[in-house]
Amino acid sequence: AKLIKRSAPDMSDENIYQKAKMVVEAEIQAIAYNEYLPLLLGPNALSKYKGFDPEVNPQLTNEFAAAAYRFGHSMVATDMYDGKINLRDTFFSSHIISNGEGIGPILEQFCNSQSETLNSKMINDLRNFLFGEPGKGGHDLAALNMQRGRDHGLASYNQVRKDLGLSTQERRKDMDLFCGGLLECRYSKALVGETFYLLIKDQFERIRTGDSFWYQRRMSKKQVKYINGITLGQIMHRHTGFDRNNAFGKSKNKYKCKCHK
Repeated sequence: AKLIKRSAPDMSDENIYQKAKMVVEAEIQAIAYNEYLPLLLGPNALSKYKGFDPEVNPQLTNEFAAAAYRFGHSMVATDMYDGKINLRDTFFSSHIISNGEGIGPILEQFCNSQSETLNSKMINDLRNFLFGEPGKGGHDLAALNMQRGRDHGLASYNQVRKDLGLSTQERRKDMDLFCGGLLECRYSKALVGETFYLLIKDQFERIRTGDSFWYQRRMSKKQVKYINGITLGQIMHRHTGFDRNNAFGKSKNKYKCKCHK
């Protein structure tokens, strides 16, 4: 917003806000589709953007929201701050940010910690201590995910595979979609199995194609090129001083607070 104001001093506050908002939205979209999704689904998994199609419905499918995109819960690790704090002790603990050096060390931890392998397992902190006060137990995220799928009326794992044109497995005929998806082996170069791969791929392609405000549609070629050159690592460095090239890969870089430079 400051840069926009500097380049166009006569622009109204509302227009400055709308332009800044458009840039932030574009950055989020570009990072998700250029950095994150290629790692999750594999390079070139998504079809090339061909423009806005008003006939495409970008709304989230029940299967995506209540099952497939919850795969990441199995990848959450227990240790925080190099093992000094357990995840269970961080729920509702905003003082970690307000009494410390801000968000920088938190982002460093997220970038430098090793995630758990994507499978059907979930750490104890999420299975028995979710959103609970320290020492008092909590909820079970795996159970919540399964119950949510049933509350939403999701079809069984086998039925969803059948609807996707995939083979079914007799021994998993009554299995919840969330559980069945996590049990699958990795599909091609993706981190997830075949069922979740197809559900996630379909969802993100429709989100892009069905969005009349998609950044590649409403921005100039020069602006799109600039936005595509922005990474999450650059944004974190800009706001925290944490120097990180690839925000989605592990690094040995150490956080350096701006005030210590």
